[in-house]
Amino acid sequence: MDTQEIEEKPSEAIPATASQKKQETRDEMLSRHRKEIAELQSKEIELKKAAAKGYSSSSNGNEKSNLDNLVKAIAGVSVTNQPEQSKVSKSAKKKGKRAQQEAERERRIQEEQSNLVSDRMIENDKLKQKLEPLGLTVNEIKPDGHCLYRAIENQLAVLSGVTRLVAERPLVIFSKSTCDMCHSIKTLVRGFGANPTIYELDQIPNGQQIERELQQLGCQNLPAVFIGGECVGGDRQVMSLLLKNQLGPLLKRAGAIWVWND
Repeated sequence: MDTQEIEEKPSEAIPATASQKKQETRDEMLSRHRKEIAELQSKEIELKKAAAKGYSSSSNGNEKSNLDNLVKAIAGVSVTNQPEQSKVSKSAKKKGKRAQQEAERERRIQEEQSNLVSDRMIENDKLKQKLEPLGLTVNEIKPDGHCLYRAIENQLAVLSGVTRLVAERPLVIFSKSTCDMCHSIKTLVRGFGANPTIYELDQIPNGQQIERELQQLGCQNLPAVFIGGECVGGDRQVMSLLLKNQLGPLLKRAGAIWVWND
């Protein structure tokens, strides 16, 4: 009888153990997860309060870090460190190297340009030395792809400038301060009571250029006398008008003098 009771006890315990190993349902699992997260968050808050009171230690710091990672893992957040910093660092290095190369390139270009300017200045000085004995000068023309047209435009501007000067004044004399005949002609017209506008070409910056333009207008020698906007010529032509008694009337018609008595 006793033996039978002993043998029956294990058979009664087997179904009890099987019921304890019953599989956990989804709702129970989610409930357990929520409970674990709540416990972890509560523990994390307690650790933060302890740290604020000055009781934090290295072990607590490690434990907090582990808790943070565990919470993130449970919530589905990856705790793996991405190599973003290294990528940014490589990109910054490339940009810095590119900027350095660009700066070096700009420096070389400026150095080459400065050398070109120096060579150009030397060339201009040599050309100026050769042109000065010929009474010639160099006019800078803007290099915009239409240099020929710009040169013609500049020439016409100078011509129109001379034409405008003589057209606006009744009596204009282009002279040189060291020329005796120029001095004689200036004294002659002043004797008629005229007040001529005088340009001393050896004392103004573009005097040589104006002299060449005067030659193109028909005044081959100095002095070049313009009466009423017209070139009457040099000293010989003026003296011829004087001998023919035509100089006074011509000055009066141009408005260079107010009164003329034959």
